[in-house]
Amino acid sequence: MSLFLRKTLLAIPSTKAFPVSLVAKYSSASDSKDIAVTVDEKTGVATVKLQRAPVNSLNTGFLKTIEDTLANLEKEKARGLILTSGLPNIFTAGLDILELYNCTPESLTTFWTQLRATWLRLFATSFPSVAVINSGAARKLTKLMLREKTISNLMENKEKDLKNVVDLITSPQVQKGLGLYLQSLKKK
Repeated sequence: MSLFLRKTLLAIPSTKAFPVSLVAKYSSASDSKDIAVTVDEKTGVATVKLQRAPVNSLNTGFLKTIEDTLANLEKEKARGLILTSGLPNIFTAGLDILELYNCTPESLTTFWTQLRATWLRLFATSFPSVAVINSGAARKLTKLMLREKTISNLMENKEKDLKNVVDLITSPQVQKGLGLYLQSLKKK
């Protein structure tokens, strides 16, 4: 464990009692096969492992699972979060391109709304969180910091942001580019 991570975890306030329900609920993998959650009984720090094979690509369902997991950890009073990957050599490939290609404005609205909700949940949790990036090229520890300005920006510009994304992603030029990219992947 890195010195930074050790210092971060030691800074988490300690209390005598930790909710037993949280330890019991998350002592093994959660209900989703895409996420595994464990909680350290002594520290109350939850480790959330993303394991949506093959590359942890973020689709609507996976984002909802992440958001629900964070909400449950907050409700159960987790004291900290380590977000990492359960897959070797990859943290996440990012957004699932299949959510963007040949999408309707309605399906894209659903996807983007879920992405924003998950991002906001991660930024606004009441406990400290860190991401342990375990991919070969990016083997480092990244601290996720709560920023009021980011949270208020996400909330205030929700409709404008959504319209811009839907207009851009559903434009013929972007759809053509996504289609060509997907075809090139099939040739490999």
